[in-house]
Amino acid sequence: MKGIYHELAFQNRENLDGDEYIVELFEDTNHAGADVRIINVETGDVAEVQLKATNYASYVREHNEKYENISVLTTSEVAGESTDWSSSRFSNENLTADTSSTLHILNQGADADIAESMGVAAMVTLAVNARSMLKGQTLSTKAKQKIIQDGVVAASVAGLVQLIL
Repeated sequence: MKGIYHELAFQNRENLDGDEYIVELFEDTNHAGADVRIINVETGDVAEVQLKATNYASYVREHNEKYENISVLTTSEVAGESTDWSSSRFSNENLTADTSSTLHILNQGADADIAESMGVAAMVTLAVNARSMLKGQTLSTKAKQKIIQDGVVAASVAGLVQLIL
């Protein structure tokens, strides 16, 4: 959730700053190699960029090894560790605090229906996606991450829908 929040906050800040760049999110939250497109509206140039909301430089290095041609913007803590990395101008500490406090507020105000909807959606999604594991097949780390990410997205959407209703 913190990663998605980082993407949304980055998009919001960039799209409201009045310069020639706008940011678009990819439709899939697990788009391979990049999280956003940065578009120069004057020239039409488009750059795909990965955002990393972390304190761990190893995550950035792993991405750079796998996706050599996709730039990374990291949180300020990691960007400060190397001149090879640029900052998204968000700190991991602040992103973590924002998402934690928001989840805490939601948990305090959430009634049983919201929590139940989120739990059911996550479990159904996880069960459907974990079919291979239940059959005894081994899954790659990427496949396991996708299962977890799909569960988080399903739970979040179910919780928001229940909250709206």
